[in-house]
Amino acid sequence: MPTVDPNFMAVVQSLKPYMSKRILNATEIAETLIDMLETDQAKQIQEKMKSLIIEAQGMNQTMVMQDKKLEAESGSNPFTLFLILILLILSDLGSDGGIFGGLFKNK
Repeated sequence: MPTVDPNFMAVVQSLKPYMSKRILNATEIAETLIDMLETDQAKQIQEKMKSLIIEAQGMNQTMVMQDKKLEAESGSNPFTLFLILILLILSDLGSDGGIFGGLFKNK
């Protein structure tokens, strides 16, 4: 399978006489890169990179599942911990000796 559509390459080739020197150099660099990407070695590299990406995605999913399992086992849901904190603060508001007891009392 070609890296770039051959029709597009034909259009680029037909526009070369109208390109400035700088754009022509950039176009030739791009063509050289395309030729390099179509070699057997480049295709082997692409396949190996794809397998690494697939492996990394699998590892990431495994890590996410382990995190969820640990969260379920420990019961340390951040929302639950926040609610516990709020309840502790509210329970302390009524006492005179508490941390927040004196702050909210009517004088």
